[in-house]
Formats: sequence, C-alpha cells, structure tokens
Amino acid sequence: MVWHYQITGIGIANSLGLGSKPVLCAVAAGLSSFSDSQFHDLRQNPVRFAQIPDAVLPVLNGVDLSCRSSRYQRMLKLAVLAYQDVLKSRAYTAQLPLFLGAPERRDARSFPLLEPFIRDLHLVLGSQGAEAIELDNSEVFPEGKASGYLALKAAFEYLDAGRGTAVVVGGVDTFFDGFLLSMLLREQRLLTLNSLEGFIPGEGAAFLIIEKVSAEPETSHILLGPVGIGQEPGHHYSAESCLAGGLTQAFDGAISSLAEPIATVCCGNNGESKQIKEWGMSSIRFNEKFLEHSQMLHPADGYGELGAATAPTLIGLSAMGLLNQYYSGPILTWAASDFGLRGAVAVSLRT
Repeated sequence: MVWHYQITGIGIANSLGLGSKPVLCAVAAGLSSFSDSQFHDLRQNPVRFAQIPDAVLPVLNGVDLSCRSSRYQRMLKLAVLAYQDVLKSRAYTAQLPLFLGAPERRDARSFPLLEPFIRDLHLVLGSQGAEAIELDNSEVFPEGKASGYLALKAAFEYLDAGRGTAVVVGGVDTFFDGFLLSMLLREQRLLTLNSLEGFIPGEGAAFLIIEKVSAEPETSHILLGPVGIGQEPGHHYSAESCLAGGLTQAFDGAISSLAEPIATVCCGNNGESKQIKEWGMSSIRFNEKFLEHSQMLHPADGYGELGAATAPTLIGLSAMGLLNQYYSGPILTWAASDFGLRGAVAVSLRT
C-alpha cells in the first residue's frame, strides 16, 4: 500500500475562476483567459496576461502592509481567495499548519515571500472571522514552480511523525510585476506577437487539506502516492545541458512503487520547448509505467503560467477531475522550477 495520504479539501483561485469547481470546468472545456495587459513588450505591443480582475480581489484588513511591495500585496490577496475556498470545502474547529510553496529567489530582486507572509495571511483571515493558521509549525518553501512538491513532502513527514492529524499545503504566485515581466521579456521567455514559443504569464493560488489515511472512508476519496523530488543540473539558467536527470529522479520516487499504470498526466508544461524536451527524455525511461494511450493535460493553456501555485493547482485539478469522472486515474502530476527543483506525485481515486 503506497497510498497513505488523502485530500479532504481543495481551494483554487486563478484567472479561469474563483473556486476549484469553476476552474476544473473551464480547464475541461478548453477555455482560456488571456487578454492584453497594461504591460508592453520591447516593440510596444501589449503583453498578454491571464489575470484575475482587480474588482474581485479582497480588501486586506487586519495587517499593516505599508512596507510590502505591490507584488507581495497582490499575492496575499490571491492567497486569501483560495484559502477561503479551501475552508469552505472542509470544516475544522482547530487551526492547521500551512506548508506554502513560494517564488524562487532571483538576482537583483528583493525576495517577495518570507515567513511574514504566512503571518500576514493568518491576520487577514482572522479579521474575516475565518479559522486561521497554526503558525508555529507552518513553513515557506521558496523554490518556485515545483515548490509545492517540497511542501507536500514536508507535510507528509509532519503527519508521519504524529505531530498533527491534518495540514494545509499550498502555493501562491503572480507575474503581475513590471520588473519581473521586463526580465522575462529580455530573456525572450514570454509568448508575444514576435515570438514563436514562450509562456503566457498568469497568477493564482491553490490550497489542499491533507490527512493521513487511517481507515477506509464511506465515500469516494482521493489518495496521494509518495512524492518524488529531483534536482536538475541543466536547468533553465544553467550552462549545462539538460539530460532530464532531475525529472527522472522525481518520476522514480513518485511512480516506481505504484502497481497501477498511469492513465493520465497533468503537467506544468507552459509552452516552452525546454520543458517539453525534458518531459520526453524522462517519460521514455518509464514506458512500462504508463498506459499505451495515456491522456496528457497541460492546463496552463487556459490559465497561463502560475509559478509557485502550479503544483497544488495540478494536484487539486486532478483530484476534482477524478471525482467528477472527467479523467481516468491514476494521474501523474509534475512540475519543473526555473532552477533545479523537479517534483512529482500521483493522484488516485478510491471508491
């Protein structure tokens, strides 16, 4: 038995919808939410963005944000939206610790997320009367796109140690930042009118309530396999060639012990060819672990690049997709950060 953990709550917010069900329906229908933004590329063409409308973002009460950057404040608003959604999906009388995926550090840029973010989120939620966060055991994982898998691994270890019965795992990010977009434009990483490949920047947050499986529930439930983690020397900002060793290592940890073949893959591919090539080199090494006609999902086609919110969003969409019979399982989810981190986990439905 490798399915030791279950998802008992899901909260998602991104440009396709506020709530896990609306986002799932939009992804399954093949909808996209791209529009021209206030930012412009080097040729003065508007940058396409997958943005949550400002009008639906919450007001931040109960916390002093006068010294926080605009990106920090926007990420806090996104986190509030998704956290409100996850609290609706499961009622708890006690506060739960939060294991949070956050953006990677970048040269010449102040780090947008440190421990105060969880405290600030706790204060805002508390001002709304919501059951907030148990701060002492909460932790931030500043590793970018695959950071949610590190957070999930730490959550499993927390539960295994008997330190609690439930935790929240999540991630939040936004590319709605002029400095960050300028850097990505200079690196020719964004999909613009003058580029042949690249990604559409987006924003969002997602949270999952995770519990250890102790008994067979009476209703259908979503289980998680082991978390696979790898480090890729040939990452996006490395001079080394990418041989997909990191993603191979992540797949090995996530699916090698599974008895069932993977029926669906839900991945963080965003349109950049490097990630597609890395997937190809890694997956071919595990041919026997995939069904011959497995389905491939890349929901960033609809909501853009979510950065550190990617992993919990993929896991949450996979869980909802299985419960609503949109997809067949088990589902392998995976993501690759801009730097070395690679992560993966399988999601399965038990009835």
